[in-house]
Amino acid sequence: MGSLAVSRPGSALAASAAPVVPVATDAAARLVAEACPLGLFAVTGEGRPVFANAALARLLGYASPRELLEVPLASLHPHPALALDIFRERAEAGATEGMEGPLLRRDGTTVHARVSLRPLQVPGGGILLVGSVEDVSLPQQVQEETAHAQKMEAVARFAAGVAHDYNNLLTSILGEGRQLLSEVREGSAAHASTAAILQAARAAARLTQRLLVFARSEVVRNEPLDLAPAVRKLEDHLRRLLPDDVELRMHVDGDAGTVSIPRRHLENLLANLVTNARDAMPAGGSVAVEVSRMSAPADTEGMEFHPAPPPGEYASLAVGDRGVGMNRETRRRIFDPFFTTKAPGGAAGLGLSTVYALVSRARGHIAVMSAPAYGTVVRVLLPRIPDQAVPSAPPRAAPKAEPRRRPTLLVVDDDAAVRHVMVRYLSRSGFDVLEASDGLAAKEVARAYDGRIHLLVTDVMMPRMKGTELAEWIRRERPDAGILLVSGYLDSESVQEWVDQDPDVFLAKPFEPEELAVRVRQRLAGAGDA
Repeated sequence: MGSLAVSRPGSALAASAAPVVPVATDAAARLVAEACPLGLFAVTGEGRPVFANAALARLLGYASPRELLEVPLASLHPHPALALDIFRERAEAGATEGMEGPLLRRDGTTVHARVSLRPLQVPGGGILLVGSVEDVSLPQQVQEETAHAQKMEAVARFAAGVAHDYNNLLTSILGEGRQLLSEVREGSAAHASTAAILQAARAAARLTQRLLVFARSEVVRNEPLDLAPAVRKLEDHLRRLLPDDVELRMHVDGDAGTVSIPRRHLENLLANLVTNARDAMPAGGSVAVEVSRMSAPADTEGMEFHPAPPPGEYASLAVGDRGVGMNRETRRRIFDPFFTTKAPGGAAGLGLSTVYALVSRARGHIAVMSAPAYGTVVRVLLPRIPDQAVPSAPPRAAPKAEPRRRPTLLVVDDDAAVRHVMVRYLSRSGFDVLEASDGLAAKEVARAYDGRIHLLVTDVMMPRMKGTELAEWIRRERPDAGILLVSGYLDSESVQEWVDQDPDVFLAKPFEPEELAVRVRQRLAGAGDA
């Protein structure tokens, strides 16, 4: 009973022939503890550590168990007083399995751990708490990422719904404003006030566009983009975003590769990142923009990407600053919509949530490395795609030889104010206009009209029948009619399919009357009807 027999490695099948090495019981216990992959520890009832194994030291970032034992137990918890209370409570309650919570590592970061405790009576009447520590950060991270994704999806749906209604209002405001501006005398107070209203409405339209980007409810045309030259072309624009006391440093690898992202999304993404970096340095400094080529996992070790990139080749876009930096709690929330560390009234809190949405839409991955007083680096990985030749524009059909006449449009929108603006302006622009309040009513109008309908202009999101369904019906019943879809919010991939086949088929709300007239003429010209 005083020793354990330990066979040499590889001798399990011939134990009787192997020499037996006697090992003292306490030494054997220490060998087992050191070999255990779980963190093991023992503390007194007062919280004084008396034992820790190598696995626990590694987990908490200490060079050795001896170094860890010199640290007060309570200091390993973000809330030391609470940690002591928990240990005293558990010492009195008996064995406890599977407590989960954060433990502080030596470098100040936290690890999510599962701790099990068991009190032992020791000679002299004291109590010794022995326990194990298991790193469960990965399952916790997966759980947090899932919860974050669900939260983002819920907020995105809400934001998209708000943007839909808001874009209808803005379309009406812009249309009525333009009409009023044409009727008042230039230079008058009424003219200046109307112009200010239009300017405010356009600013609001830009905000709703950001909401739609965040909600992933905008129609996009993906295009192959050589990342390095595309970023170089943005250098002057990015410099204009920075004050004189902030320097822009560009480090662009020409071999970064080709990615699939709309050019305007790249511009939006970079502008948001550079603006955030600028705001983190109120006393001035430098912003670095780096474009390079990276491989996962070889070049991404230790980077916390959201989500983790699968193995492969990527084009990397990074923006770094030497500003105030962020603590862990802030880093965990930076992609939340409307979260901002700026003073009230300073920002809407959509910058990084918009970046997250743009990166996700491009099937990319994003990582944030930051610490207080050390600055921040935001790195985006975009999957590399084979270089593709830019397709040439298809030849346009020759104009049809038929008598010139006013083209007839069928305008369909369930919002009466928006429909009124469209019908009035298009009528004044030289078109004959039929109108309907929804898809079913539009079908009745089309059936009753004997002449040719040159173009259907329809909202997408309508009750009873969606605009895409009406467009499919028009295609079958009147194949010579063109299609123009308009909307301020999309909840279906069907519109994206239309855009992939015909990039000019969609006009996003809000729009000004002139934009609508120009797009209508483009659609008619494409069919030889203008």
